Order: sequence, then C-alpha cells, then structure tokens
Amino acid sequence: MVVMGKRIQKDKDAYADIVLLDWVFFNKLANPKSDAEEYIVKYIIGLYPRLYGKPWTGVKRIYTPFIFGENHWVALEIILETHLVNVYDCNHPVTKEQKIISGLAHFCEELKRIMKNHNFLGEMDDTPFSVVRIPALPHNDDG
Repeated sequence: MVVMGKRIQKDKDAYADIVLLDWVFFNKLANPKSDAEEYIVKYIIGLYPRLYGKPWTGVKRIYTPFIFGENHWVALEIILETHLVNVYDCNHPVTKEQKIISGLAHFCEELKRIMKNHNFLGEMDDTPFSVVRIPALPHNDDG
C-alpha cells in the first residue's frame, strides 16, 4: 500500500479520483465498538493516512485492505458512484462467500452513515453498498 501511495503522490493527476487507505481505516470502521466516526472523518477530509491521504471530494474509488479472522487479508475496491464493494481475494477456499458478505455488512453501513452525516455523499442516494467477490483471481496456494 505504501508503494502505491507513493506512486499516487508522484502522479496526482493520473490518480485524482482514487483514494488509497490503510489497515487502520478498516479496523476502526469494521469494529462496532470503536470510536470510528471522528477518526473516519479525518480520512474523509484527507488528514489520514499521513503519507498519502487526500480529501475525498471528487473521488470515485477507494482501495483498502480488510482482514477476515486473524490472518486472511483481502483487498476492497469501493466504487462510490455505483454503491459497489469489490472484494479481491486470492485464496477463495479460506473464507466462504456468505461470510465475506456478512463480514462487510457493518463496515458498509458505517461508511455510508458517516459519509452521509458529514455531507460527503454528494449525489449518492441511500442505496446500500452491494458486495461482490471477484472470481478467477490467481490463487495463493501457500496461504
């Protein structure tokens, strides 16, 4: 993520509609017991992540890592215009699709609520995010 963040910093125009986030973002948002709202607003206005944060104004896609359980990482692509969360998982057998979808439910609801509360939805309506697990990724055989 840091490498991609540096690439975005070097060529800001090419990546103007993309935001790259870190694991702290998803950790705060996915945890129902966290103090997520104040912290997430700092991401939305561009204060975090410190190395490559930027305001979400005009952003179409958000990329962030996400963990299921204690050791199964996936990449999320959040497409704001279509209310879609694509899940990129190189090891499908580790986590069942229903667990992916239910595991992201709170995350998606909280993200939408916080963005709406702070007027960062723009022209987005209240349609909930749909979660899609992208098939046919190269498989990671060694875990």
